[in-house]
Parts: sequence; structure tokens; C-alpha cells
Amino acid sequence: MKNIFTAYFLVIISLSSCLKEDYDFNEISLENYNPAVAAPIVNTRLTLHDLLGETLEGDSSILSIDEDSLLWVTTSSRLFQMGVSDLFDIPDENISQSFIMNPFSITDLNENVSVKLGDVVSNFADPEKTQIQSADGLDAPFPAIPSQSGGEHNAGTFSEFSSVNFTAGTLTLTVTNNWPIDLNNLILELKNSDNSVLGTVTYPSVPVGTSLAKYIDLTGKTMDNAIKANIVNIESPGSGGPFVTVPISLADDIAINIASAGLVVSSGTAIFPSSQVLNDIISVDMDLGNGETLNSLKLKNGSIEYSIDYGIRETAILTLSLPYATLTEGGAAFSEEIDINSNNVTSTTVSGSIDLSGYTIDLTAGGTGSNQIDVRIEADVVSSNIPVPFAQTDGVDADFTLANLEIEFLDGDLGSQIFTLATDTVDFGFSELDFDANITLADPRLTLSITNSFGMELGIDLGDLVAENETTSQSLTGLGLVTIGAPEYENFTDSVTTPILINTATTNIADVLAIKPNRLIFGMTGSTNPGSGPFNNFITDESYVSVAMDIEVPLYGSVDGFQLVDTLDFPVEAFENVLTGLIRTQIKNGFPVSASVQAYFVDEDFVVLDSLSSTAITVLRSIDVDGDGELLGEVTENETDIELTEIMVNNIKNAAKIILVSNLSTAEGNSAKFYTNYGMDIQLGVYAKVKVELKKDEDATE
Repeated sequence: MKNIFTAYFLVIISLSSCLKEDYDFNEISLENYNPAVAAPIVNTRLTLHDLLGETLEGDSSILSIDEDSLLWVTTSSRLFQMGVSDLFDIPDENISQSFIMNPFSITDLNENVSVKLGDVVSNFADPEKTQIQSADGLDAPFPAIPSQSGGEHNAGTFSEFSSVNFTAGTLTLTVTNNWPIDLNNLILELKNSDNSVLGTVTYPSVPVGTSLAKYIDLTGKTMDNAIKANIVNIESPGSGGPFVTVPISLADDIAINIASAGLVVSSGTAIFPSSQVLNDIISVDMDLGNGETLNSLKLKNGSIEYSIDYGIRETAILTLSLPYATLTEGGAAFSEEIDINSNNVTSTTVSGSIDLSGYTIDLTAGGTGSNQIDVRIEADVVSSNIPVPFAQTDGVDADFTLANLEIEFLDGDLGSQIFTLATDTVDFGFSELDFDANITLADPRLTLSITNSFGMELGIDLGDLVAENETTSQSLTGLGLVTIGAPEYENFTDSVTTPILINTATTNIADVLAIKPNRLIFGMTGSTNPGSGPFNNFITDESYVSVAMDIEVPLYGSVDGFQLVDTLDFPVEAFENVLTGLIRTQIKNGFPVSASVQAYFVDEDFVVLDSLSSTAITVLRSIDVDGDGELLGEVTENETDIELTEIMVNNIKNAAKIILVSNLSTAEGNSAKFYTNYGMDIQLGVYAKVKVELKKDEDATE
């Protein structure tokens, strides 16, 4: 981009003629009178500060002046900033918990059944039936009982269930003979109300006053809540003959005790007892993958997302708790109840979200570990006291996710994490000084200010910085790994800024700026906690690391072909009636550079009509400078006359603007400083012959 420097000040001095009062124009007639006249056409002063300001199109914010009046170019830009989420990301943690019902247990049965002699005898055939009934209350011979049925008798009614299917268990039937005679070949059959048989037991001999136990295996059996004892067969030798008597009472009984053991129920219809069916603690490992040892975590945001498939036909309360998570120090631990109403259907799905924002979690589990979140899951069935269908396969599938966890505060040893900042490009403000020249700056300074509010030191490698313009690039060399300081543990809101000075002593910054870059490409890498641990680190939701770049360049260096351009209005009236003459240039150079000057006369459309000379005129020599670039000696002055031809005059008369072009260069091997008081005074004046016609008034009288 070519910059046009347009600071100008134009002074036009009009020419006046003084004639004697007693001169009478009526008495003369003159033609082609050619007097000589002189008039200024340019009078301007150019300063570097003014020109640079206009180069920036009115925005000279990157220019500053120090106490010695030296001009500086300064610019600042932020290269990048990283926050907590760029370095530390807590992944979602999933907890899946499935369980089926524990084998459903019912209360062990213990039923006592009294089978009266009178009830049994009523099922006998005569003559035994009549003989025994007639002897009730007497001491009499008890007849022998041949093999015959003793009838069905109620063996118990159970309210706990309607019917159950067993995968295991036994019933013990203990018979006690309270009749006055021995019993032989006693066969008992245990039946459901629908007459399905649970089991049959045989007692070969039960003497008077003795007990004998037999077992029924319930595996694979179904039992309802009203069972019967069927005496399939009963026999007895009686009292021992017609002359042997015994006391006979129809109230005497065979006592049957029915007791269960080891009942395992697979399905059925029963009353669920109110009970806790699940109580489990699951430890979630918060491993961020960098060898961290984490102590505590305060959540800015986060939740427990849950989805529960519930397959029990009774209402349940699921309690989810984090034993080491509290809202306030010493406060109650997090606990949330989830009500599950089955509505007596085979499956119920419940889902929702529980907010964890603001909770602080002790990741040491009370000092017993690290990186650990304990989650307790409890499930309690609430009995409706109504029999409901069930199966052993009924159960619960629960899915919990610790989701969207955002850090408000985290502490511990955060380990050594290698991170790479993605390659990015930023605008490079120094490019606004787009000089159309070769400029070598003698003392450029670039400062990288790295600000860190993470509670841990960082090691950053600055070795991959590249400056570019539209046509070329230049890598910044001389940089390497630097350690970035961190705030102390107690100062959670503080930040530490580490400045890194980049100058010509350690880097090639002069070469970088010499290409006039317009962008900077960076791809920095780094690590957390460089060095050896253990470390006492912290981060907050406000933690960040940023890199800012400040460039400070004194206008001190060498230039070759630095072009100043100034456009001025052209005083065309100064060339009215001009025939021939010359243009005199007077230039006072206060810059420590040599210069060549050319002037172009252009019309309103900036079409060049003519130039001051056929080639640029070297009019100045370099002013001497000392070893620090300070100006020595007096201001250089130069005066040059340019002859005006008739052709030039005719071209110039159509001009609207004058464009002054000056090319500046330091002497070879020299550098110079540029101060605000440095400037160049340029004056152009025309010295010419003009054509004047004077005519006598023919009507005038003498």
C-alpha cells in the first residue's frame, strides 16, 4: 500500500503594481510589453509526526512521544486467552445399577391342626363307626380299625399370600397321637383348595402319646392360602381285644403341626412386606487422565440425570445421596428421594434431573482416598398390604449420570498436563505503518505479557511464532521454554503476570519487523506444573491464562527510499500571462537523511501534465549523526533553479494540484533517530516574464 502524505500549508502572495499618479494612459499606446515578475507557488513544512499521523488516516494512536521528543511506534494486541474448560474438562460419569428381587420370602408357616377322633370316625364304615361313637365318654374296648379313609380336614388359611410358587423349601408335618390306641399306616396328603396335591407322607406306626415327623419337598410346587390335610389311610389294632378297655373320647385328636423351612418363592400373588431391597455405595473415580490427586470440588453447575425402569408392582422410594457433598461447610449431605409409583403395572419408567449446583464434594471420602465421589443408592418398597402379582425376575434397572459438571473451585495436585494451543492468527497492528521503503529498525522491543490466574505454574514454549505479510514470512527465533508464575494458594482471585522481553540482543525481532508483517501465526505448547511435585494447586471458574503482545519501536534506524508525498493546491493565477522564466526551489532539510525531490503538475483528475524536471533532482545531502543517531551540524539548505519553457508553461497553466515527491535515505551504515522537531521546509517560487497589453483610449482628449 502506498501512503500519500498530505500535510501541507500553501501561501499565495499576489503581485501588485505601483504606478505614478501623474501617468496618463490616454497619451500612450503600447503592445507586447514584457516586464519580469516573481511569485511564490509553494511554501510548506513537512514533519515526520504530521506525516505519520496522516499515514494512519487520522489515527495516530500507535504513535507516542517520549520525554526527549523522540517518536515511538507502539501497538498492543492479545494473542489468546485460555480458560478452565480449555485445560480441565470433567467428563460425564455414568453409574448403572441393576438388581432383581431377592428371592421373595414369606413368613415361615407354623400351623397346628387338630384332627378330632369324632371327625375322623364320621368317615369310617360300620360297624367301627357306630361302636366308637357309642363309646364316647366311656372306658370301653376300642375296636380294631381296618384300612380306610379318615376324610379331609382344614389345615390352615394364610393371609400373607394368595398363591406362591416355590423354587425351594420344605413343609414338616409332625403328627402327635392323642388317641387311646396306636396308629398304623397313617397316610396324610396335603392339598390346595383346588385339590392339587402338595405332597403325601406315610407314618408306618405312631404309638399312643408319641410324635413322628415327615417332610414334603415344595420345590416346583404351588401353594395357595387355604390348604387341606387329607387322611388317605388310617389303621389301628384297637385296644387289644374285647376285654381290654380304654377311655374313649371323640374330642381326642391327632395333632398335626405344619412348619415350613427354607421357603424360596419364585412367583405368585402375595403381600409385599415393606422392606429395603437395595443399599449400595458406588465410588466414582474422577480421573482426569493427568495423574491428578484431587481433594475437593465445588460445582458451579452440574446435575444427576437419572432414568429408572421399575418392574415391581409396589410403590418404592429410591434415595440417592452423596455422603461427602454439602452446600455449606459442616452442612447436611446431599440426599434426594425419588418416588416411584408403580400403579400396579408390570413396568414403570421414571426419569428426571437433580441439580448439584453449589455443592462442594470432598473427593477424599472423609480422608480415606482421593479423586473419589461416593454415591449411595437405596431402594425401599412400601407395602400396600394387598396381594399383588410378582416374579423373582422382577427388578430395577437404574441409570445415573453425573452430567455437565462445571468447576467453581477445584484443589489438589493437578498433575502435569501437556497442552497444545491450536494454531491461530491475529492481526499485527504494526502493519499500519506501511512505509513504501526499506526500513531497518535499530532498537525494536517486543514484550509478551503472560498473565496466569491458575493456582499452578505453567511451562510455555514460545518457539513457534511466525510473522507474515502478503508475500513473505519470518519466524521469530531465540525464544524457548519459560516458566510462568502462579498466585499463592490462599489468593484465589489473584493473578501473576510474567513479562518476557524480546529484543535484538536475544532474538531476530528486527528481521521480523523489517518485513512489515500484518499478521502473527502462533501455535504455543505448554504444560502444567513443570518441575517435580507434589503440588498444592487450585483452579476457579475465573482462572485463565492470557498472552498479550506489546511492541515498542523508537523511530531509530536506517531507511532506503522512504517516500514522502505531499499534494497541494496549485495557484494557477500565478502563471497567468506567463511567457517564460524559471522555478526556484529552496529546501531546508532538518532530517538526518539525504533526499531527492520531484514535483508533478496534475489536473483535477490527477492526470500528470508535466513535471518539475525530467528526472528527480538530488538537492540534499545527508546530515551527519553521532553514534546514537543524534543529529549533528546545521540544517542543510539547497537552492535550485529550473528553467521554464514555453511548452512547460502551457502545460502548467492547466494544472489544479502540485504533487511533491521526496525520497529519503540514510547514509550507508548509518542509523538515525527521528524527533518531533525534525522537519523539511520546501518553497517553490516562479520568476517569469509576462505579456501585458496597454491600449490608448481613442476617444480620450489630450
